[in-house]
Amino acid sequence: MKSGKITALLLVLGLLVSSFAAASSEIQYREDELKKVQQSIQSLDSAIREKEDSKKQIVNDVNALNNSIRNLDSEITSLDDEIAAYEGDIRQKEMELEETSTTLEEKKAIFYERLRVMYKSKNVGYFEIVFGAKDFEDLLTRIDMIRLLVAHDTDLIEVLGEEIKHMENLKTELEAAKVSLEASKADLKVKQDRLNEDVGVLETKKVQLNKDLKALEDQVDRLNSDADQLTSIIANLKLQQQYVGGEMAWPAPGVYRITSPFGYRIHPILNIRKLHTGVDIGTPMGTTIVAAQSGDVIYSDWYGGYGLVVMIDHGGGIVTLYGHNSKLLVKVGKTVTKGDPISLSGTTGLSTGPHLHFEVREDGNYVDPLTYVTAQ
Repeated sequence: MKSGKITALLLVLGLLVSSFAAASSEIQYREDELKKVQQSIQSLDSAIREKEDSKKQIVNDVNALNNSIRNLDSEITSLDDEIAAYEGDIRQKEMELEETSTTLEEKKAIFYERLRVMYKSKNVGYFEIVFGAKDFEDLLTRIDMIRLLVAHDTDLIEVLGEEIKHMENLKTELEAAKVSLEASKADLKVKQDRLNEDVGVLETKKVQLNKDLKALEDQVDRLNSDADQLTSIIANLKLQQQYVGGEMAWPAPGVYRITSPFGYRIHPILNIRKLHTGVDIGTPMGTTIVAAQSGDVIYSDWYGGYGLVVMIDHGGGIVTLYGHNSKLLVKVGKTVTKGDPISLSGTTGLSTGPHLHFEVREDGNYVDPLTYVTAQ
């Protein structure tokens, strides 16, 4: 009888050991899977950061080109003003030239008419001048008047002729300057067109980068989902006890400012609407983070967009996560007590600045951490 009981006890113990070994093997397998998924997420995160850097560079280049285009616009406007001014000067000179030419023609006509009359009546004229004079002094006066009149008309015609030549030369110079300005304007237009083409090329690249980023983000989402499932499976496999019970401690002692609550929001980096799976606490860089509750550390490593992460299993399907740390103070397998230091806060992963991302999961499902902790 005793031999039978011993045999039965050994059989039960054998089954328990076999079951435990199988469970341990399954846990190890799932943890290996999780590590591979995390490595893939980390690789994708690096690719996303590279794409984001490229996108920022393209945006900077586009802004620089647009500034150059605006500068060219200003130069073209300035040239247009100068061209308009030259055109005004040319029109003014043309009007003055026309008026002077008309005056010259009138003076020439009067002069030639005088010469013609004097030529036709030159004998009579001289006879009248000589014999019409009252005396010799009057004769000399009349001869001087005729000579001065002819000389005055001749000088006036020469002056008007020189003025016409000067205005024609000035008009030619103005027209040449206008042509030069129009050529400069054409060159600027060509540069502007090229810059607009460059902007178009960069905008096309930016569109493609946005598509690539979306594809990478979708992959990260799928991998994060896989990682969450694996974490849940591992946690369930490790459940050997009920939740330790009691209210959790605030994970960032002395820092109680919540910068982003639990719930849907526009992601500050990805710029898409997503569920914020925990609460963000505005901890300065290097703030000591503590375990919210006693339990076993089941993860302490890089976790994709979460950066450096600690995950603690508190039993009963309750797991807490502490993300974006700058340094991890515990390793997987360590048993911690509520309030024990586990990490230093930071801004690793997809983060816009130093803070603690704190999560509580029930059987793998995200819940509002403020149902477990109080900010005080």
